[in-house]
Amino acid sequence: MDPPAARQQNRNGAARALRDQPSTGIADDPVPSAASLLAWMAADETGAIRDVNDGRGQPASTKHSTDQPKGTDMAVKFGILALLEAKNDKGPDLQAFLESGRAIAAAEEGTVTWYAFRIGDTTFGIFDTFETEDARGAHLNGEIPAALAQVAPDLLAKDPDIRTIDVVAVK
Repeated sequence: MDPPAARQQNRNGAARALRDQPSTGIADDPVPSAASLLAWMAADETGAIRDVNDGRGQPASTKHSTDQPKGTDMAVKFGILALLEAKNDKGPDLQAFLESGRAIAAAEEGTVTWYAFRIGDTTFGIFDTFETEDARGAHLNGEIPAALAQVAPDLLAKDPDIRTIDVVAVK
């Protein structure tokens, strides 16, 4: 079998294996599988799966800055990584706060992607990307950081670790 056909057969087999696994849902998995994590990330608020190549819930036919033709420069060049440590009994409250931030981030014109994630019981994070430094600056001066500053004394064990980053590669 030639190499491209073998790769395609492996992809098809892996997709079949993932599809045939029983779905337990991310909340039920103490250590979620990559497949359940990706399905959770791809689901909208109703639980329906949207096109995972489109982080903004737009129809798949809509072109976005992340849909770069091969050989062109990427447009997403700037990001923010924020790590948050909740007080011992405040992990669920911090998670609920982060979940509510999704609607705010979706309304921000300059925010290309926005992810809130959990690393452990009390460790959470936010990762977002932007096409311009101005968009990143607008986000840093926007509603989500302002809301975080208001709830931080009650929810956080220490000041958030917020870093601006440069995206070096994107797919």
